Amino acid sequence: MVRIGKYGNADDTEADLKAGGDGLHFVRTRSVCASDSAVCSVDFGNRRIIGAVLSFAAKEMVSLE
Repeated sequence: MVRIGKYGNADDTEADLKAGGDGLHFVRTRSVCASDSAVCSVDFGNRRIIGAVLSFAAKEMVSLE
């Protein structure tokens, strides 16, 4: 399970990127399609389709004993 983006309008993107956010804002998502490398979403409220590239990184390393 993954949470991507937050509520907002299409014109909030640049301000969010400057503040260190991901720049993804959605109003009303109607459908989502995901693969190993990307996720696409239909944002009905903002009248657009958003495609985002996924990257995976370890947040924490734990030793197993």
